[in-house]
Amino acid sequence: MRASLPMTPLETAALAYAYARYRNVGMPPPDQITVEARRNTGAGRYTRLVTAGRLACADGTIDLFQIDMAGLPAGGMVSLEIEMGVPTLLEIVVNGVYPWDGTEAPDFTIIEF
Repeated sequence: MRASLPMTPLETAALAYAYARYRNVGMPPPDQITVEARRNTGAGRYTRLVTAGRLACADGTIDLFQIDMAGLPAGGMVSLEIEMGVPTLLEIVVNGVYPWDGTEAPDFTIIEF
């Protein structure tokens, strides 16, 4: 079994937000989800998740919220990928054509759709 990585503050906030909105269809709380891998792309980040939790919803992408954060001039968007009922991937996408090295500013703001 692979060792899990520590969850970042933004990842924790995103999963807590998803839990608050989708617990009625089985979204597990953040403490029941681990980070298996993380890859910064220069224009966003992919975070591979592992959980035993299953959602009673269609597979696909759930757009969670926009973020306002220092270092991202046009902000970003956070989404959650569901595969076979399991939340498997958290994606952070930079809005616009700005580079991002994956550094999270501590004072990010969640902007609901």
